[in-house]
Amino acid sequence: MRARRQEIHNQLAKTQNRQEPDAPPRPSVAAIEETEKFKGPDAEPTHVQKNEGERNFETAAAEQAAATGRPQPAVLEEIREKLRSRSGRSSSPPSRRARSIGRIVWASS
Repeated sequence: MRARRQEIHNQLAKTQNRQEPDAPPRPSVAAIEETEKFKGPDAEPTHVQKNEGERNFETAAAEQAAATGRPQPAVLEEIREKLRSRSGRSSSPPSRRARSIGRIVWASS
């Protein structure tokens, strides 16, 4: 009984995902393609945003240094290493989302 149910379920899944070759694109796909026309390149962060990011970075490091009792330069370097390992690159700009919301937590080495 379970095998028969699974077989019917698989057949249904195959037919639901199939689209006729000459059918117009689904509305969601058409909307995404339409918006792609208007997307431009990511804007580089402004000087003010970079300064704010640096301040946020140093403030976070100072808070962590005060909480752990470790020196702030060591905490700064540790945070930089975490950021490098998280991004998979040795130096990378902040993510698009971070730039768009203005909460840059990145400092250049």
